[in-house]
Amino acid sequence: MAAVEMAPQIQLLLDEIGGETTDQKIAHLLLNELRRYLEECEREMLDLEIKYGLTYEEFKAHLEAGKLGDPFSYPLEQDAMRWDDLMAERQHWLSRLKTIKGLLEPEEHVPCEEPDVEEVMAEMESIMERLKRDSDRGQG
Repeated sequence: MAAVEMAPQIQLLLDEIGGETTDQKIAHLLLNELRRYLEECEREMLDLEIKYGLTYEEFKAHLEAGKLGDPFSYPLEQDAMRWDDLMAERQHWLSRLKTIKGLLEPEEHVPCEEPDVEEVMAEMESIMERLKRDSDRGQG
């Protein structure tokens, strides 16, 4: 492994990061940054779910069935492509997080409660249903 030179000020800050070795400390920093990227991606996906009142799978089905209007209209096509990209990006960040977590021993993880994906998805669906009901009431 290559040696890394760093300013003394950076070394002092790095000493405050969890982990015993420099590799572990850097892995902790990467873990947090990758989580941030994943959260940004998921926030943008949620924005699209709220915009259309549909999950990604439902959106694709509605789009293919022509239920959302002209699938080749620029705004709709742009959202469809962006959502596709976000799904791929999400998988990318999850893969990178898995790699980094594999480098850290379990007792070395940054103390943070991991969200249960199924619970988060159920909560998102519940929010979407409430938003749809509220929207339907406003139109009626």
